[in-house]
Amino acid sequence: MAKSKAVAVAEETAVATHTGYGAYSGKGLENVSAKDLVIPFIKISQDLSAQVKSGIAKEGQIFNPTSKLAVDEYRFVPCYVTMDYVEWLPQAGGFVGRHQAGDAIVAEAAKNEGKLPNKNVIQQTFYIYGVEVNEDGSPGMFICIPFASTTIKAYKNLMTSVTTLLVDDGTGKRVNPPLFAHCVKMVGRDDIKFQSKNCDLLPASGQTFEDSLIPVDSALFQKALECHAMAESSDLSAHTSYETDAGASGAGAEDEGDDEDCF
Repeated sequence: MAKSKAVAVAEETAVATHTGYGAYSGKGLENVSAKDLVIPFIKISQDLSAQVKSGIAKEGQIFNPTSKLAVDEYRFVPCYVTMDYVEWLPQAGGFVGRHQAGDAIVAEAAKNEGKLPNKNVIQQTFYIYGVEVNEDGSPGMFICIPFASTTIKAYKNLMTSVTTLLVDDGTGKRVNPPLFAHCVKMVGRDDIKFQSKNCDLLPASGQTFEDSLIPVDSALFQKALECHAMAESSDLSAHTSYETDAGASGAGAEDEGDDEDCF
């Protein structure tokens, strides 16, 4: 039998069983909301990454600095996108701050290929906020994936694919599914031009993004809906962590080969 277009993104896998907690599920966490949680930056491991040097990850693997998860294929549901102009210290010196498109400092940097008089660098960066997908297809933590420089192409390819997709809604009407209806996999690849690791964003299941749509009544979709609502009502950048470790690109990162800010 052919699979439905709205498919679960992973087969059931065996998980550890811990009995007796059912009656107490969630107790003590009544006043904890998504705003109390850390939103880690997800990054591609390069040959000089700390996680590669320590043996936690291999070059080209996708790395979550909160869970220490390192995988060849990282699955997530994109829920909300933003764009900032990020300022970095020179020579991969670290994160300085974020600026908006109309800010004078952005216009100043644009006059000199993104460089400021103080040698700092301004870099356009796109952020995808979303939900990590666990091995069994269940929703995991909220995450953020930044795209700048050479990785912007992957971001734009994904946005082109999902914004142009039309599906039958069951009544014969063609509709564009919401961004958070898609399950996506992020995979690392060699970037020959820059002699580093880049990424592609592909359907997590099947051959097309229609194949990897998730059911509206699934726990994963509901978690993604929660992430989108949170993003609409607050500044998620205030909850992200590891900006200096996994941020946009790191001023001079490509020139110096420092990958700690690999995006």
